[in-house]
Amino acid sequence: MKVKKLLAIVSVLAFCILAFAGCGKKKSKETVEQWAYPHDTETPVLSFYKDGTATFEKKDYKKYEIANNEIKLFDENGVALQMTYVDQGETRYILKKTVYHFNTTFGTNESGVIGVWESDDHLSFEFTEKGTFLEDGVLPGHYFVDEEKGTIRLVYNEPIDDAVLYYTLQGGDLIVEYPWPMVKATK
Repeated sequence: MKVKKLLAIVSVLAFCILAFAGCGKKKSKETVEQWAYPHDTETPVLSFYKDGTATFEKKDYKKYEIANNEIKLFDENGVALQMTYVDQGETRYILKKTVYHFNTTFGTNESGVIGVWESDDHLSFEFTEKGTFLEDGVLPGHYFVDEEKGTIRLVYNEPIDDAVLYYTLQGGDLIVEYPWPMVKATK
């Protein structure tokens, strides 16, 4: 009798272990599409899921909308992160918006984009009258402003592709939409 009781207990325990083996695992969501930066195509940075949620740069969003080349990601409070995008072939350029404040230590803001601009995230641009720039204190080059299109073309001295920024000047702020290239994630 003791052997039968022991076998019954062992059988019940084995069944429980098998039944609950997968309970702690997080189920992966079914994706609609995933995008990654070209230097690391296996790590998705922007993901859209069939359940209507999304992730961007490791942050979860409760809802997303995509229309007219604009992506809106809504957080748990309903606040939207809005980003414009442009598709060129296999590459999607996400235009991330950053606000730069004019640094009055280096002069007055009377010459368009010329001067030193700093963001709250410690990013910076310095544009000189000579047509040179310094991005984040480490990336130098030459720039060309197209006021009609609202763009600044950056030609880096380093072996980095040129970049075209979209900009507006509002008060003492320079609002820049910087294009970040993405490709379909391979993972």
